[in-house]
Amino acid sequence: MHGGAGVSRRGTATAALAMALLALAASGEVLSADAIYRWIDRNGRVNYGNTPPSDAKAERIDGGSLMVVPAPPARPAEPSDTTRRVERLEAELEQEKRLRREAEERADEQRASEEASRRAREKARADCEDRFREPCDEEGRPIGPRYIVVPSRPWPPPRPPRDGHPPRPDGDRHDPRPLHRGVPAPDGMPKPVLPINPERAFQAPRPTERRLPSRHADD
Repeated sequence: MHGGAGVSRRGTATAALAMALLALAASGEVLSADAIYRWIDRNGRVNYGNTPPSDAKAERIDGGSLMVVPAPPARPAEPSDTTRRVERLEAELEQEKRLRREAEERADEQRASEEASRRAREKARADCEDRFREPCDEEGRPIGPRYIVVPSRPWPPPRPPRDGHPPRPDGDRHDPRPLHRGVPAPDGMPKPVLPINPERAFQAPRPTERRLPSRHADD
């Protein structure tokens, strides 16, 4: 009986020792998993991690001295050909819209100007027809038959006053008697008409005498 009990105690101790060894091995794996390594890859870049490659020369780093440095901001991606094409199409579309809008505005202004001109012509024609009582054109001018009225002239026509003589009450009318014409000369030129009395033809007119009443007559 005692021999069997000793064997049983030795088996139990062996099992406990095996369990302790397994626990130590597990704790070692956990510790090794928490370690941080640094290595350089084939492209020359520095890498950090807990599982370095087998062919890389890794250097273990103490966790307490590890400093985390933020990565530099990523550079904005350059626009691709598709992006530039989309931007160009959008710019062309905006320009086309602007040109169409300007054309519509010019067309509206032209229509408004034509409408104002048409109303002005209609008003001018209506005013002309109301004034002259006959058809008129769009410029406000009568288009019916036109008559030219010539004012009558007095006969004989009046003459301006002669030098030194005041105008007569009858208007110093022209002498209706025909003029005396000379007989044509042999060379075809008419002869000059001589006055009846050549001596008085070039005399200056005498001033008109005005007599005042005598004072003796009043006395």
